[in-house]
Amino acid sequence: MKTLSGKLLLGWMDKKEALHFLMEEAVPPLTEETATALWESYRGKVAVLGKREYRRPQNAPHNLKEKLAAEKIIKASHKNGAHNVKGLMKIDPLDLVVHQLRIFEERAEPYRELVRNSVTRVKTCLPPLPAGRQLPTRTVGSKMIVELPHGEFQMVVGAKKNLEIQEMARHVAITAFDDRLLLWAGYHRTYAITLESQENPEEIERLVPAVLTTDADPLLDARFSAKRDMVRGACPALFRDFFDADLCLDMELRKRRCQIEIDLTQTKQVWVDDDS
Repeated sequence: MKTLSGKLLLGWMDKKEALHFLMEEAVPPLTEETATALWESYRGKVAVLGKREYRRPQNAPHNLKEKLAAEKIIKASHKNGAHNVKGLMKIDPLDLVVHQLRIFEERAEPYRELVRNSVTRVKTCLPPLPAGRQLPTRTVGSKMIVELPHGEFQMVVGAKKNLEIQEMARHVAITAFDDRLLLWAGYHRTYAITLESQENPEEIERLVPAVLTTDADPLLDARFSAKRDMVRGACPALFRDFFDADLCLDMELRKRRCQIEIDLTQTKQVWVDDDS
């Protein structure tokens, strides 16, 4: 079984999410007793932090390439009938609130070389909206399997009431709320920029170009949601916590890939072990 080097902000997870990682994704998996004790120890560390003093990151000046890339995304979104992209930001990511509580080192690695150069950094963080692509399929028994190159796909009802597989936008995205900024998407690219700036502080500035979006509004407005309560709470998880050895747990996790399975009764998106 192949694994990836995971970084988990375990203390901000609810028990169900934490035990899923520790008992089902971790290699080797932990027992329920051991997993619960480990989760409780990290919850205790977060409790000690108390109410966090939050400093909203400032929007740095944008260069021409960043402005043009953002304008391209906004125009394409409007053309598709979407008005979720509101503008451009350029942010030091350390004090961004996070909702995604795990990062894989290997997923960030390919971005590191790309973000060293200011031109390829813009292309990496603010790529155009994805065009349609042909996805590979195979048949297993009565089931058709659509293999996805990454997890940022969703199933939507098309104009003809048919089910369509849609690739979501892959730019780094931030949502503003309650005088806070939430990193909505682009965690591994943001992690790559932060690592590069730590290793080459005189050459790489720790600033991430991103679009300002309303995509996180359903999460922020959700009722009875532990994740919503965490990001809106007195002690939200911050991006800087991935670099704090006391708050972030390093653990080998199962390498997974995403696929869509279609049969006569249902269509579902699932994660399976990836041995490639």
